[in-house]
Amino acid sequence: MLIAGIYYVVSTTSKLLILPPTFAAPIWPAAGLGVGVLLLWGYRYLPALIIGEILTNIPFYDINLFLKEPSYILAFSILILSSVLRSVLATYLVNRHLGNSNNYLTLRSVTKLIIFAAVIPTFISSFIATLALYYKDIFYFDSFLVNYFTWWFGDAVGICVMLPIMFVLFKKPRNIWKPRLLKTLIPVFLTFIMVIIAAINIKNLELSRLISILDNKIDLLHSEVINKFEQEKHLLTPHSEVELAELINSLYQNDVQVIMNNNNLQNIHFIVYSDIKNKTNEKFSHK
Repeated sequence: MLIAGIYYVVSTTSKLLILPPTFAAPIWPAAGLGVGVLLLWGYRYLPALIIGEILTNIPFYDINLFLKEPSYILAFSILILSSVLRSVLATYLVNRHLGNSNNYLTLRSVTKLIIFAAVIPTFISSFIATLALYYKDIFYFDSFLVNYFTWWFGDAVGICVMLPIMFVLFKKPRNIWKPRLLKTLIPVFLTFIMVIIAAINIKNLELSRLISILDNKIDLLHSEVINKFEQEKHLLTPHSEVELAELINSLYQNDVQVIMNNNNLQNIHFIVYSDIKNKTNEKFSHK
């Protein structure tokens, strides 16, 4: 349970780095944690990774949505399985091609470790995860590649950062790995910090851009409502005028509430392109 708890904390913290308009972060340390656990201590800790992954994704689960459309259960299950597959596949490839006792003393062995632990497994798992999200219309097709490559890059970087740290801290024999402690941790830590700083800056810039888009969408929606009202106001009864006023008020109030409830704005891209689009279609489909 300790490993599951650590996995959950690392994943939850990393969510703060998720970049809109994607659903991925430029670095995902939990990916490296999962691979490191299986490489160091074996597949018997796989259930701990599964539990940690489930706990990480619980905030995204909506029981009412699952009951209304059970196919969402499949989509979110695939997300969890893709993360598990990433760790299992990486462990299998490393053990098969490099062996469990490799001390990575040569550039060739380190390069192979990056390829088999970080590049190949994440390429496959990220594609499966992105495909599952697209299947349930979580994002549009035109952002598929952006989501995919961001997800892939974040997982791969997370493995490249976390795996060396776990090796120098826990891998045996200690007489080989302990002397590498400072030489490994300092450059890896500095790289980690630089990636986080870059991610935060990029996220802030992108959020500013998306907030501007949201403002424009609301202005456009306001214009559409007013135009619709002007075109058909002669058909309105006093009762329908009251309903229209209530409709407009609830529409804007709901958009404001959505933003307030999502003050981290991680999913503002979904708010902009889904929430407003769906409401607009609903309100103007009945002429």
